[in-house]
Amino acid sequence: FRRVLFRSNALANTTGTFGGTLTVAGDFNVNGTSDFFGNTVFQNAKSDANIGMVQIIGNTTGTSIPASGNGVMLHITGSDGQKAEILQDCYGTGVYNLFLGRAARGTVASPSAVQSGDVLVKFGGNGYSATGFTLPGGAYEQYVATENWSDTNKGTQIQFGVTPTGTNTVITVVTVDGANTTFANSIVVGGSVTSNSHILQDSGLYQYTTSNKIG
Repeated sequence: FRRVLFRSNALANTTGTFGGTLTVAGDFNVNGTSDFFGNTVFQNAKSDANIGMVQIIGNTTGTSIPASGNGVMLHITGSDGQKAEILQDCYGTGVYNLFLGRAARGTVASPSAVQSGDVLVKFGGNGYSATGFTLPGGAYEQYVATENWSDTNKGTQIQFGVTPTGTNTVITVVTVDGANTTFANSIVVGGSVTSNSHILQDSGLYQYTTSNKIG
């Protein structure tokens, strides 16, 4: 397969049920409502620059702005004037909605363990500037390995990055791991802060009891 383009008719002017195996060697355009029952596999050995392997376009013209770079598996373009929402429902006891990113070194045929500093998954936001959706810029949240992984050691940290006003460079401002939460910038407190142990500022150690508050 090359890529699949979903818009808002599967086979033109045709209705019915296809009960066999359908192989599409070129582009496959769906311009209506299509139901897929069973397993659906979109296979693409190519890595076309700026083209998502699967596109969902919320207009009748098929207009979208190309992605920025390679590796885009799913590209969704919403309808003008409406939010582009991804909704996932879950029903049952003890179950939940899960958004999971898996990472490994090596290849899919021969994966190997992630190493310290590898990004496991990243969620980001970017906006249109004067010439397009350029990079860098925007903000992100990413989960990063803090050690070389084994079946017994899987240390991680969460990093939050933003772009300071007047620049186009994203910097990490908050890092959270199993021992500490590190702020790269000043902390502005709009209310009160309660400490159950101590607060470390620069080289000075300030001890507070549970009843003491600052702010």
